[in-house]
Amino acid sequence: MEMLQLKYFKDAAETQNFSKTAQKFTVPTSAVSQSIRRLEKEMGTPLFARTSNRITLNEDGKLLYRAVCQMDRTLEDTRRLFADRSGSLTGEVKLLIACNRRIVSDAIRQFSQLHPKVTFILKHSANKDEDFDLVISDDGALKERYTHTELIDEQIAVAFSLDHPLAARETVSVKELAFERFVTMQPGGRLHYLTQSLCIQAGFYPQISIQCDDPYYIRKYIEMGLGIGFVPMFSWRGQLPEGLVCRPLKNVRRTTYAFWDPSRYMTKATRQFLELLRQLCCEARES
Repeated sequence: MEMLQLKYFKDAAETQNFSKTAQKFTVPTSAVSQSIRRLEKEMGTPLFARTSNRITLNEDGKLLYRAVCQMDRTLEDTRRLFADRSGSLTGEVKLLIACNRRIVSDAIRQFSQLHPKVTFILKHSANKDEDFDLVISDDGALKERYTHTELIDEQIAVAFSLDHPLAARETVSVKELAFERFVTMQPGGRLHYLTQSLCIQAGFYPQISIQCDDPYYIRKYIEMGLGIGFVPMFSWRGQLPEGLVCRPLKNVRRTTYAFWDPSRYMTKATRQFLELLRQLCCEARES
């Protein structure tokens, strides 16, 4: 068994296409196909179910795929450990930023000024099995899988345009919003999830008029009177336009955490970035 065989196998398992794997590695499709067949012979079992149009992993293939992924992670962790021993702060930090983009971006800016040789890879959504050094999220369910530290606890409010009838009220409950139209993030975004969950807890499904992936335009659309929306008061502090009226919701808060996989090696760069991020969040809460 050769490392290249396993690389071909892993990529073919993910693309479900030998030709795409061949293009990635700039080799003939026949080279990939023959390599996989040798691997199957060495394993003593077929790894793919083959049809005229596609290939898919069978149960044995899925078992080997998980093992190869684990091997890749172990090798990558070892490589990063060796890099940390060099003394200089280098490498990359891969982040999934599901919420609180502003303060995380500020931490990245400050960290990059101090350590310009560290590269950041940023995503705001991800595939189910994608690996990250840190996940910044308010998804409490992640506590079951990851180690975590609390970053921010903040009040959730409902935002109206100035001329909205409820804007003159001092307090508003979620139940009173049952017939309103909402502006929120696209499905998969944490603000979209928050909107859905708060409304369902209050006994109704939200009528969503606009879904948008840009928080700036969410605020603008609410200001224009195209709907109302739930807003995180700390995360969006200083970014709410004057044309919005925000009414805090009683006992409705959001907690954002930094999550990491305890089975993975945390690099020196990741540890120092996390410490800076925690420090900035602490300073911001106290200001």
